[in-house]
Amino acid sequence: MTQCCRCNGNGTCRSCICARNNRVCTNCKPGKDKRCENQNQIGNLPSLLQDGSTSHVNQHQEPESDENEVIISEHTPDYIPMQSPVFRWGEVEGEAFAQAIQESYKEVVHWRRNLFKTPSGQAGKSFVRELTRMFQAYADISSLESVALTATMVMPALLLQKPHPKSKAKEHTLYLNRRLKQWMNGDINGLLDEGRAIQKRLVRQSKQRSSDDTARVFAKLMMQGKVRAALRIISEDDRGCLTLDSCVAPDNPKTVRQVLLEKHPPNIPPVQSAILNGDCNMEPHPVIFDRIDGELIQNTAIKTEGAAGPSGLDAMAWRRLCTSFKSCSVGLCDALAAVARRICTSLVDPSSLTSFVGSRLIALDKCPGVRPVGIGEVARRIIGKAIVRVIGNEIQEATGPLQTCAGHLSGCEAAVHAMHQVFEDKDADGVILVDATNAFNCLNRQTALINIKHLCPALSK
Repeated sequence: MTQCCRCNGNGTCRSCICARNNRVCTNCKPGKDKRCENQNQIGNLPSLLQDGSTSHVNQHQEPESDENEVIISEHTPDYIPMQSPVFRWGEVEGEAFAQAIQESYKEVVHWRRNLFKTPSGQAGKSFVRELTRMFQAYADISSLESVALTATMVMPALLLQKPHPKSKAKEHTLYLNRRLKQWMNGDINGLLDEGRAIQKRLVRQSKQRSSDDTARVFAKLMMQGKVRAALRIISEDDRGCLTLDSCVAPDNPKTVRQVLLEKHPPNIPPVQSAILNGDCNMEPHPVIFDRIDGELIQNTAIKTEGAAGPSGLDAMAWRRLCTSFKSCSVGLCDALAAVARRICTSLVDPSSLTSFVGSRLIALDKCPGVRPVGIGEVARRIIGKAIVRVIGNEIQEATGPLQTCAGHLSGCEAAVHAMHQVFEDKDADGVILVDATNAFNCLNRQTALINIKHLCPALSK
């Protein structure tokens, strides 16, 4: 069973996460030594039965919702479900606020990207502090856990929406201050209405750019360090974005939507013959992930590049958030580090990570053909890179020579030289593997997640 709080053997759980959220400790280290005060102060209630089941009663002696019930699934590791939204946000009850956030997320991810740069000064710092509060709430397993990560993905679209094409930085500060007040009051519907009105009036580019416009956009992207985006602007073979209802090719009547659906096969159970056998008793000690701190997150954010995920904040926007607001940026990096440590050291409820691991689907025109590419959230990419910085050696040992992108120095060169040496032998035979049936997308994800426990335990959570 997963440990319910982080108290060590010397603790007493007097002010642990469970105690702060009015929950009885169910499986903690102090409890095993009969030192947990968060079990004794609830009276004679049984906290952990001998058969492993739990029993919880609230202060009114009524059965409590099974918030701490350990979820057991055939293929999913045991985890404790996330906290119920028992809080009040401004003038709105937690349940209603959580529902409003979930509904708004489903809508804003389909909006066109139209965000202004986070303003300097107090307005920008307030925005960063609110992001920090949400990430820290998830890391601390507070009552905001169920809504925290989704709120961080909704905030950019609702609070940083550019009001009109010619708006200035001074206007952006005023808009952000007003929208932050609405956000703190729980007026999500008001922010959504404003965003919808702006999105309806966005002008789509219908004519081809002139040479002067192309030069101006190219220079702007180069000054921002977006080299690949700048090269795409001037690329002669750039055919633009594919729409879902357009044909893949003149000689192929299938639409892009149909091809994308074909490349996303249905979920199938794990293949038993492909699952590694044996018990996995090599779970890493949580202390190794204490190296993930705010400084590592900040350094990783500086080196992260790429486009935005569903939230709309690209790598450059996150770099600004993590570096340009002094102590507020330091707090944000520390909160991201706390989220990373929690993900690495405990089995969290997968439903709480839905928006965090979401990706923006892009259909690349392969001339002819379509390749689906998912662009993940930059925050997840920053955290993922920080984790790899800590357990990179374990990943290299697990992949061996089969994956040269795992950080092996000169891996591609070594593979080329090895193949050259093999083919120099007159008795060598070769086999050509042809990907003719969408092999990569047909990889069984559940089988991979089960096997990763044996191949690389440090990455299994």
